[in-house]
This record gives sequence, structure tokens and C-alpha cells, in this order.
Amino acid sequence: MSFIASKSIVHGNLGCRNVLVFRLDPLVVKNNFVKITDFGLARSLNRSSIFENSCIIPKRYCALEILRNDGQSSYTEKSDVYSMGVLIWEALSNSEIPYSYIADDNQVVRAKLDNERLNKPPICNRQLWTLVTSCWEDEREWLPNFEEIQERLSVIEPSEVSDVRQPISSYEPPTGYTFKLNVDVSRNGLLGGKFRKIYEAQWML
Repeated sequence: MSFIASKSIVHGNLGCRNVLVFRLDPLVVKNNFVKITDFGLARSLNRSSIFENSCIIPKRYCALEILRNDGQSSYTEKSDVYSMGVLIWEALSNSEIPYSYIADDNQVVRAKLDNERLNKPPICNRQLWTLVTSCWEDEREWLPNFEEIQERLSVIEPSEVSDVRQPISSYEPPTGYTFKLNVDVSRNGLLGGKFRKIYEAQWML
């Protein structure tokens, strides 16, 4: 992302779903090899974008200024920085969907604009959480850029970050829903999910 930002390009759709992992070394960080994909919402800061009036907004991941302007403007490196904070949270939460306890995206928007933030994952240490929350500062000038994020990540030892690859059986899903399977909802087709099986559900009326 430091390289992408240096070319005055805003990705606009950062999330774990758009990070391809080619090599993973939990002990030697420099051996890790990933690629950012899906530039469908990307735009150049040096020229007008054909997506300037696009209504496609990843509401659970995007910066607050994007929500305030209904996605029509305010895309900068700092808006990608906000999404990077959500991406790190997602990676440390077993790929949990941000604000998964809220079903409706429009309600998520209202919650975010009311300054409701994601909670600290149990396996996230204080140093990394400080970095994540710095990506969500209300004032743009307080947000780090990607070079600063890279520098701060480089001083966090892998041993300081708890193992995120916990077994599914030990993972506690978010609470907040009160429905019961086969009583209130029925399970339909499998949608996917690497760490958890994500199914389509339908209310039983």
C-alpha cells in the first residue's frame, strides 16, 4: 500500500477479501508475500475518476468522510488508511465481518457516524491496537500515512502478536442476535468463508 499511495492511487476497497497470500512465514515477517487485488473502485488522485459518482461503497470498511459524502468525494490516501485499520481488525478476528452484530448496512453507517467503533480483538496486543485505532482518528491530519504504518509494523515482533490461527471450535462468534436455527431462521446454501463456514439464511415466518 505504501507503493500504491506513492503513485497517488487510492484503492477504495481494502479488506482481507482483496489480499492474496502467496507465502506466509509467521516467524520472519520479511518472508511473507501478499498482493493487493480488486482495483475496481481504485482512482487516481491526479485526474478525475469515472467512479466519482459511484454508489458502490464498502460501508463496513470505508472512512467516515466517504459515508458523509455518500461516496462522491473525499477519497485520499487517508481514506485507505482507515480501511487498513479495519483490515487489520478483520485479520485478527478470524475474518469476522466488521459490525457483524448489525445486519443492515445502513444501520452500520449510522453506528459509524455516531462514533461506534469496532472492539479490540482478544488476540490483539496493545501496541498493534494503538496502531489500528490511530487509523480511525476523526481528524485526517492525525492519521498515519502508509509509510508510517509500515515503520510502526516493522518494530512489532511476530512473537508479540498472538496466534490468529486458532481452531474454529475455540472461536466465539459475535453476540447480539437472538434467533435460533431451524426455529427463527433456516440455513440455505453455503456462501464461503475460510475460517468459518458462512451460510445464507432465511427467516422462517
